[in-house]
Amino acid sequence: MALKICLAVAGTAATIQPWDFLVAALTGLGVSVEVVDLAVQPVAALAGELAARRQRGEPCRLVVWGAEDHALELRAFAELGQMVIVPAPDGPIRDD
Repeated sequence: MALKICLAVAGTAATIQPWDFLVAALTGLGVSVEVVDLAVQPVAALAGELAARRQRGEPCRLVVWGAEDHALELRAFAELGQMVIVPAPDGPIRDD
């Protein structure tokens, strides 16, 4: 089963989507990428979906792009496993 990445972003309505290069690179390597807008899907709902995938044995990793506040909320869901947090390129990096 191929690896799948759930790329969680805050606001996909932006004209320029800075994560496009990452999606293109991963897709070129055969990784399936699903982009989820955290402004539309509640954090708890996303956590529930990803936890259900893990229970079914689907290899899905979570990458949170530029949404540190949402990432902190997602940390409360232990059944998600490890996640990658990419800070907003123009924002401050939080200590927590």
